[in-house]
Amino acid sequence: IVLAIYGFSNIIGNYIAGKTLVKNANFTLILTPLIMIGFYILLFSFYSEIILIIFAFILGILAGVMNNGTHFMISYPFPKAANFSNGLFISVANIGLSTGTAICGLVISLSDTRYIIVNTIVLLILGIIMIFVRSRIEKMKLRF
Repeated sequence: IVLAIYGFSNIIGNYIAGKTLVKNANFTLILTPLIMIGFYILLFSFYSEIILIIFAFILGILAGVMNNGTHFMISYPFPKAANFSNGLFISVANIGLSTGTAICGLVISLSDTRYIIVNTIVLLILGIIMIFVRSRIEKMKLRF
């Protein structure tokens, strides 16, 4: 049931991403992971079933926004190569899923499942750093 709630809220996130990425893409790309980090900290602190269901709904919305944001970041530099950018997005998503699963599996084997949240926060921080690097590279391109 929780996965169905998460999946449904992902659809809501897709809709929200369509609206927010058009208005201010960089703001959306940076604010969404920061909000996610806040919710993961709350999730780590308040570890009860009903709160987990509520957070699954909220994090599903935010994940939907981030999925569209990731696709936007990959396809934006290649406006005339839609097939290439879609293939690149799928490849990057698969690499991220495989790597994240392996890292979280390692965390579970070394500690408790609760510490997956800490691992997720670290990965979100790395994602934010990559968004800043991408923004910096785009600004450098505009100067030339």
